[in-house]
Amino acid sequence: MKKSLMIFSIAAIAALITCFSPMIVSAESICGKNGCQREGGANGTVFCSPHAAEYARENGLIFCGASGCNKYVTKSSRYCYNHQCHQNGCNNQKMSGSDYCSSHQPKKNA
Repeated sequence: MKKSLMIFSIAAIAALITCFSPMIVSAESICGKNGCQREGGANGTVFCSPHAAEYARENGLIFCGASGCNKYVTKSSRYCYNHQCHQNGCNNQKMSGSDYCSSHQPKKNA
């Protein structure tokens, strides 16, 4: 009797998890702005794209100017750390495959 009750309990818990897990997942993907039902998670936030942009503007944050990048810029640059030239004081975008922009790319000895 106890064994069948335990099996029934495990099956009931598994059924509840299966039934309610889609609701949990969908609730997490909804925009965090009150009343907004769009899909959330844009630009690394809990908001949809329009509300993520609004959040960034309200908080003085600017997204990186590199194509397809959703990170915020560093200090007074137009680029995030991953895309900004690593030369001190330079705010240019670094070249692909390098840590520096074309102006600051270290010269190679021939």
